[in-house]
Amino acid sequence: MKRILNSLIAVMLVFCLASCGKSGGASDPAKAAVNAFLSSLKDGDLEKATSYTDASASDAVLNITRIMQDLSSTFEQMMGTALDDSVKEKINGFTSKLISFAYKSYDLEDSVKQEDGTYTVKAALEVFDNNSLNQAVRTLDLKNEIGALSQEYTKILMEKGAGEAQKYLYSQIITLYTENIDKIIANVTYMKKNAVFTVVETDGAFKIKDLKMD
Repeated sequence: MKRILNSLIAVMLVFCLASCGKSGGASDPAKAAVNAFLSSLKDGDLEKATSYTDASASDAVLNITRIMQDLSSTFEQMMGTALDDSVKEKINGFTSKLISFAYKSYDLEDSVKQEDGTYTVKAALEVFDNNSLNQAVRTLDLKNEIGALSQEYTKILMEKGAGEAQKYLYSQIITLYTENIDKIIANVTYMKKNAVFTVVETDGAFKIKDLKMD
């Protein structure tokens, strides 16, 4: 149970962006690309967000869009077996909900073209305070729900073996956290951060290549 909770906390602390901001128009395509990236993350659509990143994007950018895959892999490693598609869907649903709350707001400045031909877009962000998020997850009271799961887990363990029992447990715990994410968010505080996106133009398309935060 502690390993499961730690995995959930770890993925929450991975840098992810969301919420509403000011969009860039046709006259500022670099800014528009950043806004589209952030808006996609607000919707929990990491696949779409990835479409606004450059093929040579840094890990600071790509790690954001790897969250779903990494969380599924973490659970598979813990279980020692592949996850069913239904469990992966629940993990993706949980991650999408989490990402949509990750940032309370963002405000983008107009892009500035650099000497090397890239563009920089500064962003003022209001983000999760990691300590408060950690505390909110750890103090979420699910004792009664987990107690009920334990009984069913034991039954499946006896009838179908450890593999099926683990699949059931992970699936149900993900469901519990997804259903209670609003309670987690209600106890989270936010802090202000500044970020700088580096955008490159390739064949007329503007894509995010790098990201730095203070």
